[in-house]
Amino acid sequence: MLNVTLTESEVQQGVALGLGRHEGARKGNRPEMLVSDMPAIDNDIISMCAEIAVAKLFGVPYDDRIALPGESLPPQDLTLSGLGVDVKNTTNMQGNLIVAPWKKHDDIAYLLTRGEPPTYEVVGYMLGRNILTKRTFPSGSISWFVPANELTPVEQLLRRYKSLMRNKANGRG
Repeated sequence: MLNVTLTESEVQQGVALGLGRHEGARKGNRPEMLVSDMPAIDNDIISMCAEIAVAKLFGVPYDDRIALPGESLPPQDLTLSGLGVDVKNTTNMQGNLIVAPWKKHDDIAYLLTRGEPPTYEVVGYMLGRNILTKRTFPSGSISWFVPANELTPVEQLLRRYKSLMRNKANGRG
């Protein structure tokens, strides 16, 4: 696990983008994702800040687009040398990776973060094709589920990405 702390400016960007995405989703008639007792708008802000934290860790740009009504964003939040990454955050510091059924794609890495602004714990990841367990939650919803201890540690993905970037910079990639 690696910890990332956002600056005040990065948190402000996350708040603005989270609010924009929340508003855009409501205008597009997309339902609110009720993942806890937390208001959906708070979840959108916290999740956007988590995306910024992961982008900061890897040194890549984060997706600052806001979908207009009728538009949709790509399934991944950021791209690491061709690998799409969808950041899944929980404020439960013992939380696990949960992926909604309509969000699962075989060729995307789902990366678990825990926390809320300004500090996030980046835990680990798993490719969509390797997520095999569905769980029914108390709300009745069914989602893909991976215990955090079964994820590949994020340090491995970070080393692989940095190695690819070094090779590319040295003309070997």
